[in-house]
Amino acid sequence: MPDLTASDLPLKRRLVRVARRFPSLATLGMAVEHFPHYVNAQKWPHQVDVILFTCVLAGHGTHHLAGSSVAMEPGAVGITLYEQEHDLQTVAPGMEVVNVYLDLMRHPLPLLPNPWNRTLAVLLPPRSTAGQPTASDGSSDL
Repeated sequence: MPDLTASDLPLKRRLVRVARRFPSLATLGMAVEHFPHYVNAQKWPHQVDVILFTCVLAGHGTHHLAGSSVAMEPGAVGITLYEQEHDLQTVAPGMEVVNVYLDLMRHPLPLLPNPWNRTLAVLLPPRSTAGQPTASDGSSDL
């Protein structure tokens, strides 16, 4: 897969339909994608149709999530929930990032003893059906 840069993408909000791109999401509920040279100098807020763990291996940037911004550096992990608006902006020369995609409809959370079970459900809530964007909202199969 070629390196993805934000300049390749339109500057409007959209739902990125990750689940369609990875057969393992349909069967296992999980997929992993490596971006060795991720560059995104301008803000491009978007949503994803899965839970996204953004793991930074190298480089620096800012993760914009639900109105907040957090500095990202090697070792940082950002968690984006179903259809939550987010963006990962980079500084030169870019970042090395691994995205871990999780669909809780196909890969349910493990049952843990309380209070851990309640904590996990709060951190990674199941998908809500209320207010889900549709293809007419500018979805994409990036």
